[in-house]
Amino acid sequence: ASFFFKRWPVNYFVELTKNLLSETTYHYVVLAGPDDKFCDAFNEIQNDRFHNLQGKTSLKESMNVLAHAELCVGNDSGMNHIAEAYGVPCLTLFGPTDPLFGFAPHGTGSRYLSKEMFCKPCSTTGKTPCYRDRHYCMEEISVEEVEKNTLELLGVR
Repeated sequence: ASFFFKRWPVNYFVELTKNLLSETTYHYVVLAGPDDKFCDAFNEIQNDRFHNLQGKTSLKESMNVLAHAELCVGNDSGMNHIAEAYGVPCLTLFGPTDPLFGFAPHGTGSRYLSKEMFCKPCSTTGKTPCYRDRHYCMEEISVEEVEKNTLELLGVR
């Protein structure tokens, strides 16, 4: 996601990826722009089935990767909408925005995770900085919850 507050913590994504690599035989790919340096956190994963393409693909090339994916797991962002346009099921993680604003995944087999918070939605785009001491709306979406939903959508569980 282009706005920091719409991003699930990158260390959660790293943990999720490690867990999924140990539980399945799928390949996993990170797609992100050249300025998304936070994706360097994935460099600790050393596995032939993991590919960190952050900053290595154009939008067109990223779209081609998505078109061939079994599933897209990501923040409320354009990549998930592109994946759905190709018919790829998505698991979309919503933080400060609300899926009911019309950005929820619509595709067959897609779903989203979002935590109800008294302060949510705090913005229609996720651009507004959080006033709270932590980013609860994203941090409360657990790795275990995302992993469970991912495996269900892949038909592994």
